[in-house]
Amino acid sequence: MKTTKEQKTEILERFDRKCAYCGVKLFLQSENKNRNLTVDHFIPSSRGGSDKMNNLVASCRVCNAAKGNLKPEAFCKSYNHYQIICAKLATADNEPVAPVSPAATFRKSDTGKPPLAHLGDYAKALAVVCHIAEYGAKKYGRNNWRKCDDLERYRNALTRHLFAYLSGEWADADHGHAHLGAVAWNALVLLELDKESSCV
Repeated sequence: MKTTKEQKTEILERFDRKCAYCGVKLFLQSENKNRNLTVDHFIPSSRGGSDKMNNLVASCRVCNAAKGNLKPEAFCKSYNHYQIICAKLATADNEPVAPVSPAATFRKSDTGKPPLAHLGDYAKALAVVCHIAEYGAKKYGRNNWRKCDDLERYRNALTRHLFAYLSGEWADADHGHAHLGAVAWNALVLLELDKESSCV
């Protein structure tokens, strides 16, 4: 799907020049590629979503990739968040995206399977973690953390960021993102390595 500069500007303005999912400020063109506008199909094309303006939302690159083929009501952090985006889309082409009532959503049992859809409840927080992960990947190489055999380094890093947050410092001076995001990233690394070593 190709969108014109005028269409991109319209989409960007409709969402107040912010990512519809995590709220990070976006630009048509920026030196920081993570702040460049990407146009996302609110209802994925693979799920029947159209290319019309009432299905196109402003998204940062990280959220666009994280959402992938997920249904919007699964990726949005809450049903209210989903409705807010629907309301903004309703102003385009006079063809609103009808909200899906929680009571009317399809239900089935997936006993034993991890309910990954719940990740959408933490979209903003996970977007911060993804930004931090990408920062590290650019600086050291993707998955470089797997090469470290001293887990104490990640425990220490987690503790440093936690103490910085508790002392009133919100963002890390190095990567500019929230200390709590760095706490979460280090915790995820430790959990991932722990699960791999225990084969759970």
